[in-house]
Amino acid sequence: MNFLNWTFIITAFLVSQSALANGVFNRGAFWQRIDSTPPSCTISTVLSGWRASTSEGLTFSCSDNRQVKWVQCRLNGSAWASCPTTTTYTAAGLTTGTTYTFDLRAVDMLDNVSATQSRTWSVDLTAPTIGTVTPSGTNTGNPSFSFSGSDTMSGVNRYECSYAVNFKKDVA
Repeated sequence: MNFLNWTFIITAFLVSQSALANGVFNRGAFWQRIDSTPPSCTISTVLSGWRASTSEGLTFSCSDNRQVKWVQCRLNGSAWASCPTTTTYTAAGLTTGTTYTFDLRAVDMLDNVSATQSRTWSVDLTAPTIGTVTPSGTNTGNPSFSFSGSDTMSGVNRYECSYAVNFKKDVA
């Protein structure tokens, strides 16, 4: 904790010269604690890369050595505003092909501001495309297939393939 203690001594003198001559005066003191430690915030939601959702929920916490006055959020560099709650934020109405950045900060009772914490992600709601599937070796009992796929935004993460064997039996 960074605290600086200051003591101010205030001396008030009575107006009469006789009081001054006799050393009669009132004296008072007060102290003010100066807090130079900013609050801290942590975003606990792991959120990065490409996401396939029109809304994302973020969970976070902020603390201070004294007291947090405000928790502020913003999306994509908009103006700072009070978060709807002090522990969660939901980014809704997200659109495909867009990158989003959520920023979080806290302000304490003496207006010390925390470092900004951020999460950045992109939205891809478009499914990858599969090109022509070309089978070969289907009459030999050793079938194979060739194909290609593409995704213009997030890329293709993986391919999943399966096949079924269907035997026909002649019935007399």
